[in-house]
Amino acid sequence: MAAYSKDSLIRASFFILFATMTYNALNFFYHFSAARILGPSEYGIVASLFSIIYLIGMGSTTIQNAVTKFTARFKSRNKLGKIHSLFSRATRRLWMFAIIGALIWAACSPMPADELRQTQA
Repeated sequence: MAAYSKDSLIRASFFILFATMTYNALNFFYHFSAARILGPSEYGIVASLFSIIYLIGMGSTTIQNAVTKFTARFKSRNKLGKIHSLFSRATRRLWMFAIIGALIWAACSPMPADELRQTQA
């Protein structure tokens, strides 16, 4: 067991496992208590908003995984200049997509807002 405690990969993996389990437990208790406090109608609105946020987050998670993969590849080949180039190009492109996405979101947000107001009434 002592050999495992010195390996940084195993220590980092246990840390990520512990952090993920803690997050999931807190998430469960949040949703459980929010459903009890708000009731079915209001919690349905909260759940639908979380669904929208999760759908939007899928794109950023995909991009994050791709950038992480290429960063690890460049680091393993000791091409640190390419990491900086990847970061600056990705940041510029992500800002462009973020601005376009925000404009689309602002243009389309009255539709779900009206739908949520109608279901609440």
